[in-house]
Amino acid sequence: MPGDIDNALKEATKGLLYTSETDAPFEVVHWPADGDVLDAKKVLQLSGHPLNERVERMSIDEFFEELIKTRSWFGAEEKAAAKKYQQLLAVIQQQLTGAQVFRVGEIQIDIFIVGKTAQGDWAGVQTKAVET
Repeated sequence: MPGDIDNALKEATKGLLYTSETDAPFEVVHWPADGDVLDAKKVLQLSGHPLNERVERMSIDEFFEELIKTRSWFGAEEKAAAKKYQQLLAVIQQQLTGAQVFRVGEIQIDIFIVGKTAQGDWAGVQTKAVET
């Protein structure tokens, strides 16, 4: 059921902030099934961005690589954030197939981590980054 994946994603991102030049929360995205392939053009259409907006695609492993690592010098807050990212990655891997990351825009970037649900819809999470 669509609500199950949405609830799992909400729980996994509760209190989690994506840090760049700003700290941004995560929001659940759920788009109706519209073909078998999610490409840059489809993400722009479904998210309401102009079709000429810059899009960078990356794997979820690449996106989460540094976010899920813990370092010996981490304090409690950093360790808790890494654990939350590990939990989010686990939910995405368990609940969605073919998940990938789309970074839309320049400087103020919308980040979509989206895959296919068991029902065939597209679902995932969205956050923002500021990179100057």
